Amino acid sequence: MKLLKCSIHDQGYWEVTSNLEPLYKGCRYPIEQLHVNEIWASVPKAVRHMGQDFYEPVKQDIKKNGLKWPIMVVKSTREQLCYQKAKWQNKISPLPFWMAGVDDMQIIQPTVWGGSNRLFIARELGFTHIDCAIIPTFDIAHLLQKTMRESHPQYYPKAMPKAKPTKPPMRSTVTD
Repeated sequence: MKLLKCSIHDQGYWEVTSNLEPLYKGCRYPIEQLHVNEIWASVPKAVRHMGQDFYEPVKQDIKKNGLKWPIMVVKSTREQLCYQKAKWQNKISPLPFWMAGVDDMQIIQPTVWGGSNRLFIARELGFTHIDCAIIPTFDIAHLLQKTMRESHPQYYPKAMPKAKPTKPPMRSTVTD
């Protein structure tokens, strides 16, 4: 087994310390080592993110410094994944299974909901296993994504300000 360990591997859990989601501050999520080929990456590889190179700088950082945080994984049923696909549509990857019978919809599928690129990098670097923080629901994982990103601002620049909508041109009205 070739494990990509995170910096808090020996601690055995990831604790939310950020103030970005105060409701979850202090919550602890167990770290498990999962096989990289058994985890579904919910989004495709992001070579660029928010207009800047992303994948290669993250890969080089992992090669140099290791994995700071575990990836966030939800152990979901296929049925739950179908719901997420309906909710997020093309923002997430095609589901990792064909639509199947009712019994097959209860099969558990470990799913990355924060760290898909790190999973791709682990595979590319030859790791067989990766540290995963097990998050109970997709909604919680979605909320907590920014707390893990907080320590890596160089990869997540502030969103560009939205352009102000322009007013439609004034129409002149001719009156008699």
